[in-house]
Amino acid sequence: MHPRSVDRLDREVSARPTDCTSQSSSSWFIKALLPLTAVPTDQQPLLRRDSVLSISDHIPLPNLPFTKRYGRCHQIIHYGSNSTTRLHKDQAHSQLLAIKVYRHSILNEPPSSSQSTSIHPNHPNILPILDILHNERSELCLVMPYCAGGDLGTFLSRNRPIPTMEADCILTQILRALDYLHKHGIAHRDIRLETVLLTANGAVKIAGFGDGHIRQVWEQSAACATSTLAVAEQPRPRSTSFPAPKPLTLPWPLNAWSRHISTFACVSAKSHKSAFGTASLPYTPPEGFHHFVRRHSEGNLDFDDHDPRPADVWATAMIYMALVTGRLLWRSARLHCEDARYLEYLEARCGKDGFTPIESLGARRRNIIYAMLDPRPDKRITTAALMQSEWIQGIEVCQAGDKGF
Repeated sequence: MHPRSVDRLDREVSARPTDCTSQSSSSWFIKALLPLTAVPTDQQPLLRRDSVLSISDHIPLPNLPFTKRYGRCHQIIHYGSNSTTRLHKDQAHSQLLAIKVYRHSILNEPPSSSQSTSIHPNHPNILPILDILHNERSELCLVMPYCAGGDLGTFLSRNRPIPTMEADCILTQILRALDYLHKHGIAHRDIRLETVLLTANGAVKIAGFGDGHIRQVWEQSAACATSTLAVAEQPRPRSTSFPAPKPLTLPWPLNAWSRHISTFACVSAKSHKSAFGTASLPYTPPEGFHHFVRRHSEGNLDFDDHDPRPADVWATAMIYMALVTGRLLWRSARLHCEDARYLEYLEARCGKDGFTPIESLGARRRNIIYAMLDPRPDKRITTAALMQSEWIQGIEVCQAGDKGF
């Protein structure tokens, strides 16, 4: 069966909308999350009834050293190549926080006091950055809410595959966050199971902020603080009118694969290893490899002419299929280095019977997934079109996912 065009998706849908708020669905999800939680409920900010207000209203205490604000480390949550993520308890609000500590500075300036995180995207399904500062050892620290549900990769390894209606709920939350970013000209560029977190209530939080984003948050916040101070020191002219609002400046500009440029420079165009790293390899669309090989062969590492937003859509489809099947569809979609499963998909999507894992989803889901996994980025469905599709419109997201708690 040929994949349907996006224009015909809604006309061919007949299934009833799913509802992830049903009692059986909710109880299944909470039971699946329980084994991941080792911290008492009353100490988990994302599990308490007042969690939404307590997290969104979190205001770092000024002029206090790191330990006075966030106490000592209770546990190491994750080890990275240049950072560790540690579990701390906020001294002022008695809430658990995840603090990412960089072993080597990613900033272009010496350590200073904490900066505002207001330019970080604010959305219920995007993990907020509560504070960014240096500790007593001059290490850069990123303060975020603690997500007791872990990441989707860990969750899937213990509950594979998950019910379709739960996968629909998770997919919709991811798309809501990406649609918010894409509408502001922003691409995430690293969507995968490991960068999608779950709260204890099952709400999705997109994480995986790159060093470039953190650096931009710090530098723009410092620049804003400097300009504000300079303006404050100048005498104000008398006026009865209110000042015009400033435009919102958001991070993660569309500079395509610039997050990986340092890696690109070290990888041969003829190498069979991905410049995106092993973790991101299955989620990388064909055009990602194509642009890397073409630019590298020309000796030019400028990727600004390529819009990476369609790549976020491709990666999201890969996540959804992993949730409903319990495994990734293929290992690589790289040109001339594809694995057998991806080659089978390319042939089957234009064949009479279609690709079995996708065909088994039914007409409503099948057509959308085909549109998300279109090998041609200019033909791939956008997040805006996805949010208007009958399938996504018919999914009623649970309250936790809708409010982000």
